[in-house]
Amino acid sequence: MAILGGHLPLWDPASSGGRLLWANPNTMAAYPGTVAFLAGSPERVAVWCMALHHLLFVAGCFALGRRSDASPGAALVGAAAGGFSGLAWSATTFLNFQASLAWLPWALAVVARPPRDQRAAAGQALGSGTLLGLAFLGGEPVSVALAGCCAGVVVLGRWPA
Repeated sequence: MAILGGHLPLWDPASSGGRLLWANPNTMAAYPGTVAFLAGSPERVAVWCMALHHLLFVAGCFALGRRSDASPGAALVGAAAGGFSGLAWSATTFLNFQASLAWLPWALAVVARPPRDQRAAAGQALGSGTLLGLAFLGGEPVSVALAGCCAGVVVLGRWPA
């Protein structure tokens, strides 16, 4: 509503006597996908966002499997198991959690393979950090912190010194 009124979504005066939106990650005020809510009714856009983020999560699980040297069949089974898991299905009830969850396997897939050289290492680290940042803007910082720790373990364990 703030954007339609010509304002940045920084403050919600109608919530509890006023509330900062960007200070609360659950509002998704800085998430780029929130702009889609300007395109139609909130209910319809929310359903499309949930479906697209779920597909993005499943594709990310497949990419993570392939980057971890799994065969295409094994990666497909892993993606299906991840996509139909309780975590993935329960995420569909929280748009902000699903928006964060969709980017996490991609952030891990970027660092799953050791880099060829220093330049590739910098690119992979930047790519993974960007995806983790996008997941953070999605609104669920705890899962992003856990994925960041997992990425750190992968980097420390598989990358050359």
